[in-house]
Amino acid sequence: MSKINSIKRALKAGKLVFGTWSNIPSPNVVNILSNSGVDFVIIDMEHGPASYETLEYQIYAADCENVTPIIRLSDSSEKNILHALEVGAQSILISHVTSAIEVEKIVQSTRYYPEGGRGISLFTRNHGYSDNNFKNKMKDINEQIFTGILIEGEEGVNNLENICSVINLDMVYLGIYDISQVLGVPGDVKNKKVVKLIKDLVKMIES
Repeated sequence: MSKINSIKRALKAGKLVFGTWSNIPSPNVVNILSNSGVDFVIIDMEHGPASYETLEYQIYAADCENVTPIIRLSDSSEKNILHALEVGAQSILISHVTSAIEVEKIVQSTRYYPEGGRGISLFTRNHGYSDNNFKNKMKDINEQIFTGILIEGEEGVNNLENICSVINLDMVYLGIYDISQVLGVPGDVKNKKVVKLIKDLVKMIES
């Protein structure tokens, strides 16, 4: 049985979760953050310099403290998603998402048959390096996967309602700095235009 995804379980129960970001490619840093009382640590592979080899050790560093690592990827390519999942990630966050069609492809890439088309390799951490009880493990992994996306640009904002309707999408994160740039006030995240748009988008996400 795969490890229970604690943030997915908590959110399904209507609880709040609290976490932070790290773009420092260090298992030590992730372990220190994981000991600070957070529920999750977002490991930033878009703006940070971590490799997939480093990422694997960062995931271990969070897992051993029962904290959920969320892996932020720079795009929605199936290759990048698979690499993150195969080194042990249960939770991903995809940057610069623009449409419902893209989200459907992301969800497909994170899940095994029959819910998706994720590539299969039996001898990875996800499967305990074994083909024992394979079908049940695939089902269990599908249940524990947590899929999040970042809305950061004008196209994503305009398509948000359709994006939120995609089945098995767990989280929508609003990239307020990029959104401020779209509104012509880059970096001014307290600008009235930015605050109003964010409030409107949050209502749409929650509805």
